[in-house]
Amino acid sequence: MLEVNGVTARFGPVIAVRDATLMVAPGETVGIVGPNGAGKTTLLRVLMGQHTDRDGEIAVDGTRLDTATPTVSARAGIAIVPQGRRLFPSLTVREHIELSVSRSRSRARFTERDLFDFFPGLARRLDLRASLLSGGEQQMLAIGRATLLNPRYVLMDEPTEGLAPSIVANVTALIEHLPSLGMGVVIAEQSDSHRISTARAIAMERGAIGHRTEERGST
Repeated sequence: MLEVNGVTARFGPVIAVRDATLMVAPGETVGIVGPNGAGKTTLLRVLMGQHTDRDGEIAVDGTRLDTATPTVSARAGIAIVPQGRRLFPSLTVREHIELSVSRSRSRARFTERDLFDFFPGLARRLDLRASLLSGGEQQMLAIGRATLLNPRYVLMDEPTEGLAPSIVANVTALIEHLPSLGMGVVIAEQSDSHRISTARAIAMERGAIGHRTEERGST
């Protein structure tokens, strides 16, 4: 279980996330929906250990991560697909994949073959540097880099933003496959227009998670 209890994050005097509480079970997909500036990205960065001005409790399967660094959070089983992708521009597609596979928690779940089944275009770009990929290809690689780690929980910040409809379909199919492997998925989106299947959709506005959550088939 990914457990978040009373988390507050700040940028100096500005509170970006206010008293957030959230629970995500293994194999569950939760959508956090809200406008720009709602605090979604900051919350994901807090869960990954990337934002240090924070209070509250974070745990994965009982392991406390309240003050964890990104390395410690990754070892506990959290991975992130950040907004902006943040690939290594000089590394090839193959090198990104090999790096993730070498650090994978489990070789038996999501594999390179699975990645290429969902994103066959990447198989034709293996020797191309990340800086030379299209935006859609970069996003597919960023998602592949995270999922090939086989984390317990993967955080995705607007994973379909700005993508062509054909690529959105492939990304959506991959995301909807992950819970069958036991991965918990947390997706931050501005709206529910992309229709990614989720167990729950949770509203976030002005740094606060809404008290009412909606059980639904898609977000």
